[in-house]
Amino acid sequence: ARLAALRDLMVVAMRCDLTRITSFMFGNGGSNRNHSFIGAPGAHHEIGHHQGNEENLSILRTIGRWEVDHFAQLLLAMDAVDEGSGCSLLDNSMIYFGSEIEDGDSHSHSNLPVLLAGGGGGELVPGRHIIYGEQTPVANLFMAMLENFGVLTTSFGEDGHEVLPAL
Repeated sequence: ARLAALRDLMVVAMRCDLTRITSFMFGNGGSNRNHSFIGAPGAHHEIGHHQGNEENLSILRTIGRWEVDHFAQLLLAMDAVDEGSGCSLLDNSMIYFGSEIEDGDSHSHSNLPVLLAGGGGGELVPGRHIIYGEQTPVANLFMAMLENFGVLTTSFGEDGHEVLPAL
């Protein structure tokens, strides 16, 4: 119920134009949060070092489904907000969902799992699966998102040096 209330508060704040930028993080990569409330007991970070153990992998899948379900609920709530001209709040937004690590067992920081939802005010083409090169920094995606907002920059963080194409 608490997460639903936070989601609703974010949507109301955007709907009222109090803000157009929000951030929500379930927990950082080092979090030892216990997800026993969804049937996924144990410290998340420790379980992430799964070593191929099927029980740990199953727990990680349960946590992942729970997180993606909350993301989907946010998208549905945003899509229900009519902003006129046949566009929803979701159509006029870019919503980033991802992780800072590909696999907790290897601590790999490439090939990150990322979802970018929304229409970006007509700038994004939704409904596609795009695969970029293995060493493409996620910072390039952030540069592309900034460009969509009209913020031109030549770099982002240590790794971002070009706008990610074809969004």
